[in-house]
Amino acid sequence: MELRHLRHFVAVAEELHFGRAAARLGMAQPPLSQSLMRLEANLGVALLDRKQYHVTLTPAGQALLKEARPLLAQAALTEKAVHRAAAGVLPHLRLAFVPMSMMRALPQAIQRFRRSWPGVQVQLAERSSRNTVENLRNGNIDLGIVVPSLVDTAGLELRIVERARVVAAIPSRWPLGKRESVRLAELADSSFVLFPQQMMNDFYTAFETTCRRAGFTPDISQQVNQAYTMFNLVANGLGVGLVQETARGMQVEGVSLVDIEDMPDSFITEVALAWMPNAISPPLHSMIGLLQQMSHTDADEKHG
Repeated sequence: MELRHLRHFVAVAEELHFGRAAARLGMAQPPLSQSLMRLEANLGVALLDRKQYHVTLTPAGQALLKEARPLLAQAALTEKAVHRAAAGVLPHLRLAFVPMSMMRALPQAIQRFRRSWPGVQVQLAERSSRNTVENLRNGNIDLGIVVPSLVDTAGLELRIVERARVVAAIPSRWPLGKRESVRLAELADSSFVLFPQQMMNDFYTAFETTCRRAGFTPDISQQVNQAYTMFNLVANGLGVGLVQETARGMQVEGVSLVDIEDMPDSFITEVALAWMPNAISPPLHSMIGLLQQMSHTDADEKHG
């Protein structure tokens, strides 16, 4: 049973007329009739009840029509996937990123990518640097945004795209939110809203140690997955968040991003794009370029 015979059958079954089906398929009627007869001979059953002026489906024909439609649809998808692969085009691009990274550059890059590659779906996931590197090596994702200092990146291609301090996200209506900078001890009585510990375990350890040196144990009251969730909680006075200073461009109402004067230099983090060198493709190359471009634009605006 050949796919072309199934296509011919579905056209006749849907039109219930050989002439209309032949016109739809762009072929002459005699070859279409011969194709249907070959299909019936191969299956050993009658699929069509041919009358002088019309065609109806036999029970076997009705059963085949039900099965043939999804088969042909899947065949079309398979053909497209093969052609995309031959051209080096992925049907989707899987990207994992660490919390707090590229908070403005990433959405901007994705918007531009979708305009250039409308047929490629971008799949996003927040992951720890360690988990991201593991998934890159296993082929489960195509591109990662990681903190290289926290993980072994041997065998990966890297491009540093950010170098940023951690700043405090403070409710704008609080007295501390009206200042340009604070000392860490001034946040001792505040609850903290942070990204999940399982994604940033090394950060949690370093932050708790730094707070103890400043004379207090931090009250981490909320853990959130999304930056906008954090900012919403902060804007409503439910705590203080910690984000990279690159988030300043987001300008969320009710939230002030304030420098922490005595935050150690160890909290200046480098963020990098990471990918497997043997897995590069035109869409991936495009996304890497866009992320580099957007991150440089952010840096220029900050220092301009």
